[in-house]
Amino acid sequence: MPIEMTFSEWDEHPGLSMAGPSCQSCHMKKQADGHSSHYFAGVDVLFYDGVDESSAQYQQASEMLQEAALISIDGTYIEGDSLYVPVLIENLTGHNFPSGTSFSREAWIELIVFSSEGDTIYSKGVLVNSSETFNYDDLDPDLMLYTTILYDEADSVIYEASNALRYDDKTIRTLFYDTKSYSVDISTYATNSFEITARMLFRSFKPQIINQFHSESISNIPIFEICSENIIINR
Repeated sequence: MPIEMTFSEWDEHPGLSMAGPSCQSCHMKKQADGHSSHYFAGVDVLFYDGVDESSAQYQQASEMLQEAALISIDGTYIEGDSLYVPVLIENLTGHNFPSGTSFSREAWIELIVFSSEGDTIYSKGVLVNSSETFNYDDLDPDLMLYTTILYDEADSVIYEASNALRYDDKTIRTLFYDTKSYSVDISTYATNSFEITARMLFRSFKPQIINQFHSESISNIPIFEICSENIIINR
């Protein structure tokens, strides 16, 4: 089982390993005094007893994640009774995203279409709270979800790497992209305009894992917004 493959993901990209930015370029950035930070910022933050969003650890993780990807919904158009929304997400990091223990991490696209009156016409990837789970036994094919899924010898989804027999890598490759086009039926809406919001969200632990080992902290799992785009389109 390949675990913690971040260095290999960087090293196998010729544009990075030969002359590109190093790990330190992003994780140990230069400070105002010219010296590099020695925090080596990552995506994990303390949350067992709650999340301190003002802490240096949280702020560094948030700032780094906001540089990890870029989302676009350019090219949205209306044809007949359908609204077409092409979503493009680009991985800007020097490794896969998510990386590291990617089997415990999740990144996904939250897409919402509103009418001009504020009614939700379509939504995907919307969670009620941070402890809500995605159903890995029956994943929604229209959900843009990025993670690694583990399976045991019975081909059942599990969340412990030590018991995994195989895996399904659904991460975005180094400096690569993913895209999906959504078709939304608007035939029953008389609204003259539509507002589309797309966000990439991330959490460093799947609730299923926390529920097994620290169930009392499941409601504290932080969800970070990495990037977003909002547009309005008229009929």
